Amino acid sequence: MSTLRLRAGRRDEARRLSDLALRSKGHWGYDQTFLDACRAELTLRPEEVESQRVTVAERDGQIVGFYALAGDPPEGTLADLFVAPDHIGTGVGRALWRHAVLEAGRLGFERITLEADPGAERFYLAMGARRVGSVPSGSIPGRFIPFLEFHIAGRAVVDRPPTRQGELDLLRALVVVGLVFFHTAVIFGAGEFPVKAAAQDRLATVFLAFGATWGMPLLFLVAGMGAWYSLGSRSATAFARERLRRLGVPLLVGLLTLVPLQAYLGLRRAGDASSYAAFYARFWDVRPSLDFPFVVTAAAGTGRFETGHLWFLVCLLGFSLLLLPGFASLRRPPGRRLVERLVGLLGRPGAMFLPALPIAAVEVLLGSEVGHGGWNHGSYALFLACGYLAATDPRTSDALQRRWRPAAAAGLLLFLATGAVYAAADARAEPFTGMDPLSMAFRLLKSVDGWLWVVAVAGLARSRIGRRRRSAARAAPDQPDRASLARRLGAYANDAVLPFYVLHETVIVLVAYLVLSWPVGGGAQYGLIVLISLAATLLLYELGVRRSPVTRFLFGLKQVRGPTPRTGLLRWL
Repeated sequence: MSTLRLRAGRRDEARRLSDLALRSKGHWGYDQTFLDACRAELTLRPEEVESQRVTVAERDGQIVGFYALAGDPPEGTLADLFVAPDHIGTGVGRALWRHAVLEAGRLGFERITLEADPGAERFYLAMGARRVGSVPSGSIPGRFIPFLEFHIAGRAVVDRPPTRQGELDLLRALVVVGLVFFHTAVIFGAGEFPVKAAAQDRLATVFLAFGATWGMPLLFLVAGMGAWYSLGSRSATAFARERLRRLGVPLLVGLLTLVPLQAYLGLRRAGDASSYAAFYARFWDVRPSLDFPFVVTAAAGTGRFETGHLWFLVCLLGFSLLLLPGFASLRRPPGRRLVERLVGLLGRPGAMFLPALPIAAVEVLLGSEVGHGGWNHGSYALFLACGYLAATDPRTSDALQRRWRPAAAAGLLLFLATGAVYAAADARAEPFTGMDPLSMAFRLLKSVDGWLWVVAVAGLARSRIGRRRRSAARAAPDQPDRASLARRLGAYANDAVLPFYVLHETVIVLVAYLVLSWPVGGGAQYGLIVLISLAATLLLYELGVRRSPVTRFLFGLKQVRGPTPRTGLLRWL
C-alpha cells in the first residue's frame, strides 16, 4: 500500500471534507434519514478549516481522512476525526490520532475531549482515551453519545503505537499452550484419545475435569471478542471471506494430513496391522450429517472419519458464519440500543452470572459431548455470542475485572460440589447425557461452574494486563528493551496460536506412541511427552510454517508484505 501523507487542510477543501465525513458516518450502518439529520453538524465551513487546525491524510493524491483540533491550551477538543470508508482498518485512523495527539502536545494542550460515535468508541479506547460520560447528540434529539477524554502525557508516551486488547492474546496463547498439558493428561486419565496408557490415573482425571470446565468455553469467548474487533474494520462479507480462508483452509489441511495420521497411529498401537493406504481409504468413507456444524460423518460400519481436535475449528467456523448476521446487526443503531440495555442489565449486582442460565438450559436439556471438550455444541455458540457482546462495551470488561475474585472463589466451591454429584450420578447412569435427576443436576452445576471460571480467568487476565500497562507507564525511560521484547513475544505468540493448535495433537500422538513404550514411570512419561511435544510443535511452526508464504496460507496466517520473516523464536533462544 502506498505511503500516507499528512498535511494541513485548505479552505477550498471544506466541501470535500464534509462529504467524506458524511460517508464515513455511514460506515456504521445508519440509514439515509439518519445521515440527512447529521448533515448540518458534519458540514465543515471554509473558515473552520483554519480555526480548527484541520489536518488531512492523503494517499496517492486522494484525501482519505482528516481531523480537526479546536480550542486553546490547556484544554482542547478533537472536533472531527473521519476516515474514508474504503480506508477504514488500513491504519489511517491511527495515523491521524497519533498526529493529533502530538500536535496537541506541541501546542501545549494538557487534555483533549471528544464526542464519539458509539461505533467508533472502541477505537478511541484502544488509542488510550477514557470514557467519562455521555452527552446529547447535536443532530438527533433524545440520543446520547459517548464523551471521552485523553490526557497528554508527553511526547515520548503519545508517540507510542496503540496497543490491542492484550488480554485476548494472552488468554488465547495460554489456553492453546495449556492444551498440550491437557491432551497429554488424556493419555493417562479418562477420555478418548488415539493412544492411551495402560492404566488410568485418578489425579490426571481430576486435572482433566478442571480444565474441561473452562478451557474450551474460554477459547470461544475470546473468539467472540475477536469477532467484534474484526467486524469494526471490515464488512460482514469480508469477515466471512477471512474466516473461510483463515479457519477453513487449515481445517481442510488438517483433515487431509494430520488427523488421519494420528488416528492410524492409535489403531496401530491397539494392534491393527493394516496399511496406511487402506486405512486412509476407510477414513474418507463418509456420509452427510445433519449435526450442524459437522456436515459429514463416518459411514456406518466401515468409515473411520473423525475431526479429532479440529472439531474446534469446525464449530468456530460454522458458528461464526451462522451468527454473523446477528453480529453485524448489533453494530447498527437498533442493535447498539439493545446492547446498551443488556450492558445496563449486566451492571446490576449478580447479573454478570445471568449468561450461565441459557448455557445451563442447553446442557441440561440436550446433554454434553464428551469427545468435544465436555460441552454441547450449542453451548459453544452461546459462549461465542457472549464474547461478542462482552466486547461491545468497556463496562462489561470492567465488570469482569472487578468480579474475578468472587467468581473464582464460587467456582472452586462449585467445582467440588459438581465432582461429588458426578460421582453419585456415574454410579447409576451416564452423567453427560443421562436424563435422570442426578445427571441433569451434574450438568446444571457444571454449566454454572464453567461460566464462573470463564469470568474469573478473563477478569484476572484483564487485571494483570492493566497492572502491567500501569507499571510500564511508570517505568524509567532507560528500560525500553524489556517492553519492546514483550511486545515482540506477544505478537509472535498471537501469530503462532492457530498453527500451534492445528499441529499440537498430532505431535503429542507421535511422541506418546514412542514414549509409552519406554521403561519409565507414568509421571516421567507425562513430563517427557509434554516437554518434547511443546518443543517439537514450536519448531515445526518456526521452521516449517512461519517462513514460507505457501505454508503461511495453508495454516491460516496472514501474508506478510516484503521479505518472508527468517528470524523469530530462535532469535531469542
